[in-house]
Amino acid sequence: MADIQAEIQAANQKFGELMRAKNAQGLSDLYASDVKVMPPGGAVICGRDACMKMMEGLIAAGCTGGSLTTEEVGPEGETIWERGNYIFYRNGDAIMDSGKYLVIWKREDGQLKLFIDIWNSGN
Repeated sequence: MADIQAEIQAANQKFGELMRAKNAQGLSDLYASDVKVMPPGGAVICGRDACMKMMEGLIAAGCTGGSLTTEEVGPEGETIWERGNYIFYRNGDAIMDSGKYLVIWKREDGQLKLFIDIWNSGN
């Protein structure tokens, strides 16, 4: 389980790096090809192309960084679940949004990819 948690933490760190680099394509590549993203207040976003458009929108809205902090990870057969907290930043270190998230990860081409991603603002 420690190996899986380390793999998830590395992907989460990469998420923050790509967000700071404003790299929507790289961010969407962290997601499975058949991803389902459930942002707060919005419709379900299906597929990597739609996910990239969502990331472009987040960047266009002023997001300049993000941090993901894992609280729990659990095995579930072919998939892994992760629960944690997030912060999105604007203009360096100003908080744009923060809250909690739940991700289901799955393996695609040997790598863990975000498969289902849902987050909610607030604590």
